[in-house]
Amino acid sequence: MLSELGDQINLYTIEDFEAYDLDAMVEIELNLKDLPPELKDLEIISSAFRYTRDWRSSIHCISKSFLSTLEDLNGSVSLGSCFPSQEFLCVAQKYSSEESSSFKFSPKSKPFLYGKPFLASNARCIVINGPSSFVQGRRLGWETENASFEYTLFPEMRKILNDKEKTSGLCIPTGVLSVNFRDPSLVDHSLIWKTLYRASRVLTFVSGIGAGVGHIELTNGTTDRFWLLGFSKFDRFPRQSNWFDIEMIDDFRKFAKAYHAFLDEEPPALPLTYSSDFYRASNSSRESSITLSLIASYSALEILVHHILRDHAKWNADLLARGKFSDRMRACAAFIRLEADPLEHANSLKGLSKRFNNEDGFTILSEVRNSIVHSDKTLKVNGLHMVELWVMCQWLVEVFTFYLIGYKGKMADRRRLRGVAR
Repeated sequence: MLSELGDQINLYTIEDFEAYDLDAMVEIELNLKDLPPELKDLEIISSAFRYTRDWRSSIHCISKSFLSTLEDLNGSVSLGSCFPSQEFLCVAQKYSSEESSSFKFSPKSKPFLYGKPFLASNARCIVINGPSSFVQGRRLGWETENASFEYTLFPEMRKILNDKEKTSGLCIPTGVLSVNFRDPSLVDHSLIWKTLYRASRVLTFVSGIGAGVGHIELTNGTTDRFWLLGFSKFDRFPRQSNWFDIEMIDDFRKFAKAYHAFLDEEPPALPLTYSSDFYRASNSSRESSITLSLIASYSALEILVHHILRDHAKWNADLLARGKFSDRMRACAAFIRLEADPLEHANSLKGLSKRFNNEDGFTILSEVRNSIVHSDKTLKVNGLHMVELWVMCQWLVEVFTFYLIGYKGKMADRRRLRGVAR
């Protein structure tokens, strides 16, 4: 289970996560040294690292002595040279009958360094709740200007992910994300973290829910290595069906390259980041509240429509402030030459549109959303209407996102049970 290197550095290997059995991942003994003055008097006799059930990282220390006051541990402390420039918070302490004490530390920020850093040429990390590649042994890869990426499912994970009831509510290490840099002399650990985090956003838009990355192992092609421990935020299963399906496998590389490239050069307003966050939140909240999901999805649409009309269609501020948002959605759809009718597969909403003098899907979507946020009880919609509205709204978010990043490949039409659109 352990990877043992020079200077007594021990840690989980990437392969240890494959069984996703956290109980089998025992505490890893640490050799803390060069402790700061506030910890010298604790006479620490053992220390260990482990992940909690929600994949949070923690460090446990046992001492022969104890502190009568925690004043020396208020704020943050260093845990020695194994964690260069990292600060930790003491979140718990216990006393035993033998007058020994235990302390639990949590990193002040994630990820945090373990080991001596150097300029790394490649990195591997664990992905929590990432997408399925559908085909056994098929890897999802893409390239950017400076690096190449590859996401590989653990061997048995495809079958596990197909059992939605079994995975509901879980946080599972689904696979490994690898990155290789073309010019490692320019790459330090902070840039590697930023690069992998952006890659996690690519996988998040593919998966529909937040895919976390962490436990990053960095090397330079030799036996030397160090780690960035901890995980970025992620959402729990289940995930909703979206634009990505088995038919999209061949076009994945084009999508991922375009999405990642846009993040690398994203405008200060962060239209892709913010809209994708609302898109992810909409999918993640679907099991608990269809109303909340619709509001989040609509917020993503507002960001995308405003950005496209302002920066691409060159609308001025006065024009953007006029009229209803449904008119701006319609104008945005016309600008990107979206020919499909948003109501194409929404049979229940087609019936509802007759109550709006045969208004289109943009108007119905805005009217229902406004009736929710403004507590207008005069507009009556049923559960099926809400589901079709939400699916249509998320579909529009996907279509406008693809225009924004310049992706022109295939997408699954989430508004129908089967089918592929171009």
